[in-house]
Formats: sequence, C-alpha cells, structure tokens
Amino acid sequence: VKEAEIKAPVFFAKSKVMQPIPVPEKGGDLSVLRQFINVDNDDFTYVVSWLLVALNPKINNPILWMKAGKGTGKTTATEYLKKLIDPDDSGPIAPFIREEDFYAAVASRYVIGLDNVSKVTSKWSDMFCRASTGSGFVKRKLYKTNEALDIRLSVPMIMNSIGLVPERSDLRDRCFSVTLLPLYGIHTNSAKRKTRGELDRDFENERPKILGALLDAVVAALNDNGEVEEPPVRMVDACNFIIKAARNGKLPFTEEEFRKRLEVNPFDRELEDETAARIVLNIFDDVI
Repeated sequence: VKEAEIKAPVFFAKSKVMQPIPVPEKGGDLSVLRQFINVDNDDFTYVVSWLLVALNPKINNPILWMKAGKGTGKTTATEYLKKLIDPDDSGPIAPFIREEDFYAAVASRYVIGLDNVSKVTSKWSDMFCRASTGSGFVKRKLYKTNEALDIRLSVPMIMNSIGLVPERSDLRDRCFSVTLLPLYGIHTNSAKRKTRGELDRDFENERPKILGALLDAVVAALNDNGEVEEPPVRMVDACNFIIKAARNGKLPFTEEEFRKRLEVNPFDRELEDETAARIVLNIFDDVI
C-alpha cells in the first residue's frame, strides 16, 4: 500500500475534517439503506439516485431536499447519507451566513450537508443553483493585492428543513425532494424506536456493503454507452446516468419506476397549500 501511494500519478488534497471511507464490500444490497433513511418507496428512489449521481464528478448534482417534521431524524438521515460517500468530523452543518464560509466549506468537503434550513434568500438560491450545476467564482486573495483566487463551485448537497419550500423555480427544478417519515414503526413490525447508538452500530456494520453496491451501480452506468430517451427535466445528465444504472439492474428500482417518480413534483402541491394559507391569513387580517 505504501509503494502504491508513493507512485500515485495524481495529487490528493486532504482537509483536516476528512475521515476515512471503509473498504467497499461486494454482495451488498442498496435496499438495506432503507433501515436508516425513513422515507417511503417513491422517495427512496430519489435518495439512492442522489447518492449515485454524487459519485460521478463529471455531471451536475441534484440537491437532495429533505422535508421533515418532529421525530423524523432529519439530522441523523443527513449525517448517514453524507457519511456513506464523504465522512468527516463535522457532519451536517448550520446554514451559511457569509458567501466566504460557503466557499471554504466547498473547498474542504466533497458533500455539503445543511441542517435545519429555515430560509433561502434569492442570493443563496442563486448560489445553490450555481453549486449544483457548476460555476466559477473569482475574488481577491488579500485586500492589499490584486491577485485573484479562483474557486470552482460544483458540489453534491443535502438540505433538510421543517416545512420549507424553495420559492425560486430554478432551485426547485434542481432538487430531488423527499419527505422523512416518523422513525418508529416504519421499517419493522415493532413500534419500538431504535436508539441512536443502535442505529450507529447497525449502520457501521452495513456501510461497507452499501457502498460496494453503490459503486457497482456507478460502474454499470459508466459502462453503458447506449442511448437514453431523455426525460423532460432540467437535470437531464444526472437522470440519464440514473436510468443507465437502473436498466442494468443495479438499483432497487426499475427505469420505469424512476421515470414515473420524475413525473411527480411534490413542491407544486406544497406551494398551492402555502399560497392558499397566505390568502386565508390575508383575509383574516382585512376582517380584523
């Protein structure tokens, strides 16, 4: 191993927060991941799809937007998904206030996991869109010099929130939206909720096999040079990659099931409900 590291033809940048990824094991099943991510079957399609695309740095990254309520374990779910492909010391982090903090996080992490997002301004909506589809940023290194610092924004992102729906359509179109369910009684016949320690132990035991199954799906998609009937979505390259893995039998859903999932936009219904609620509140304000 040491000799291979010395002769490596490329250089690797390692940040202080990085943790090692386990050695992938063959024989894994991506369906096992459902024990740790409490979503229904349709949303699980998007969870696995996001993980798959995140491992291909040459295509744009959909944002995994996780809507959650009380007792759904949104922070834990975000941590587990990030830990599968980009484990680090910090796990999910708080939403950013300054742009510079976002650039620093992108430079030191492969996956950004934002915890408890309560608001997305127009500025940050644009920033997340650029980071999803890839964009450059230039600024001065120091205020005393004219030397420029070039940063390439392209990063897989997870965001969890309680009831927040992105207002900008360009951000919504870049999201795979899922809804987390209550933790108890979802994956077992028992209504007993597992402790965090039990979940962590089980996850660590399954992580190498889940990662191995995920990498097998990536290889299958990369080796598929056949044509794809492109779905009418913004993130078409990502969806084509997912379709290739699915039609080669490497995902826990079929190509048809994935295409059917793409036809459903949960944001539309939520925006309708939110708009109706605002109208009702405005009426009460006028009456009062």
